[in-house]
Amino acid sequence: AGRHAVVYETYESGKKYAVKEAAKKGVSLEKEALGLQLANSVGVGPRLHCASSDKVTMDWVTGVDVPTYLESATPSMVDWVVHNILSQCRSLDTVGLVKTEMSHPIKHIIVTLHPPKVTFIDFDRSQRTSAPTSKNTTQVVQYLTSQRLVSLLSTSEHCLDIGCIRAACKLYKSDPSDGNFQQISRLFMH
Repeated sequence: AGRHAVVYETYESGKKYAVKEAAKKGVSLEKEALGLQLANSVGVGPRLHCASSDKVTMDWVTGVDVPTYLESATPSMVDWVVHNILSQCRSLDTVGLVKTEMSHPIKHIIVTLHPPKVTFIDFDRSQRTSAPTSKNTTQVVQYLTSQRLVSLLSTSEHCLDIGCIRAACKLYKSDPSDGNFQQISRLFMH
């Protein structure tokens, strides 16, 4: 939430939901609802329950941001979270939904600890393309290869080869195929 919308919690039948509501008259949340609906169709985002032009109700998500999670993660936990982030970006790419905040998604990806789950939130700036895209994956790879994240992702046994990752990303950008995506994903794994 920000200048255009507020988020608050509500309960229905003992279940907690998030409600995002327009902060002022004339602000529409239709784009958020449409983006979240398309994201949900490929298993991404908090589950959308109902929407109108000025209000969106979805599952409540709690957890921590990616850097906080990585600070105490074991190598297998690092692999798990990176795999989940990349897979969700790939899913959005295949349906042509560009989330647009993926090069700096610190506030847009929540890692829930129990049960473990990675959730992308905030689809208000998402854009639909007429064909599959590579933008979510390539943008999140920029983030994952930033100086701060590389230090959290690298361990004494595993050092990321940024040059190889960027080359694989460039190939994926020109041809967003499953094979090219898998190459990116493999380069991050321990």
